[in-house]
Amino acid sequence: MNTQHTSLSTGKAYTGNNIHTLNVAAATNGFTAKTWGTYRQITAQGGKVRKGERGTRIAFAKYEFVTQEDGTMKSELIVKHFTVFNIEQADWAQEVAA
Repeated sequence: MNTQHTSLSTGKAYTGNNIHTLNVAAATNGFTAKTWGTYRQITAQGGKVRKGERGTRIAFAKYEFVTQEDGTMKSELIVKHFTVFNIEQADWAQEVAA
């Protein structure tokens, strides 16, 4: 049984503040499944997010080295936000591993 919240597309466990965010969302909505995916990921895997379902916003952050105009390298924090849905918020043509 999976005890960590994982990504539907990669199978990797979420980290950082996303753990707390997904724990709260799961507890608030009564989800028992620990697998989450974006709308596109769910659709690509044969699922259909039910009309009216609300996603949970998470963040992905990483540092990238960027070349500045003077040719020096600078480290910049890149943050991207995604809305994910628990797999229980979708109807599936086939059974999906929770």
